[in-house]
Amino acid sequence: MAHKFTVSESDHGRRLDKTIRSIWPSLPLSVVMKGIRTGSVRLNGKKSACDVRIEAGQEVYVPWEPPAEREGPPLIRRTLPVLFRSDGLLAVDKPANLLVQPDRKGQDNVLDRVKYMMRLEGAEERAYAVHRLDRNTTGVLLVALSGVVLRLLQDAFRNRGIEKTYLAVVLGVVQGSGEIDAPLLKDRASNTVRVDKGGKEALT
Repeated sequence: MAHKFTVSESDHGRRLDKTIRSIWPSLPLSVVMKGIRTGSVRLNGKKSACDVRIEAGQEVYVPWEPPAEREGPPLIRRTLPVLFRSDGLLAVDKPANLLVQPDRKGQDNVLDRVKYMMRLEGAEERAYAVHRLDRNTTGVLLVALSGVVLRLLQDAFRNRGIEKTYLAVVLGVVQGSGEIDAPLLKDRASNTVRVDKGGKEALT
């Protein structure tokens, strides 16, 4: 049975495929992308592309049943200290040993905590990590509450329009200051990071 939904203000500026996945999280990405490519998914009645940026008020037609309404409270029922709040942005104090996003269902994480906080306020349960912090890192984490804010802030990070400061406990005396400009490569097997020419650009 086909289903139609109208793009909300909070999804304005998001990719079509990512918006659909957020509404139907149980659908494999390959199924969503195939639906868009073959025209089974239509935007305002027309065939579209996976990476198109949708706009508030547009209508999306999909060949799947409407998502089931969630019953009961979210699985994660914990909150976080809020450092800053606006209509579309939340800055929270992430503690150590807490993932930003879960590795498996039911695992405690920042985004589900924020969604629970939104539910307590009666607000729309949307939360998108603007950037990442490692599990064992504590600090300020920006969480977008809408697709528009997410896109704006990610562009700002990408263009180095936002400055991040890291504090670390060191042994000995550190002389002066400077910059470390070296690409970093993550080894998932050992959960470590090393300097490598094939790594991601990093400036500290």
